Amino acid sequence: MAAAETHSWAYDWINSLNADAIKKFKKKVKIIKLKPETLTAFRKTTKNYLDDLKTKHPDVKKVLDSQEMFFDDYAEWRDARSDVTPWPYETYISGKTTE
Repeated sequence: MAAAETHSWAYDWINSLNADAIKKFKKKVKIIKLKPETLTAFRKTTKNYLDDLKTKHPDVKKVLDSQEMFFDDYAEWRDARSDVTPWPYETYISGKTTE
């Protein structure tokens, strides 16, 4: 129980720090989001590169296969919670409900 409480506290603390950091960051840097097509192209390039590494290094293959299994397992949860994003009240009710 103590471990669960500590984990919860640490997770919230880190997210609070991230929120503060992004406010400071935005004062000096313009944040640009990539288009979905660009992200897909990056993902394909990354997949090809990692697949090549997996054929050359058995330990890398073991780690990457494990991570890919996690992504597969996590996909259902990600889809199920897709409309439950904690935006500020005014943002949420004006239509932004997803990530």
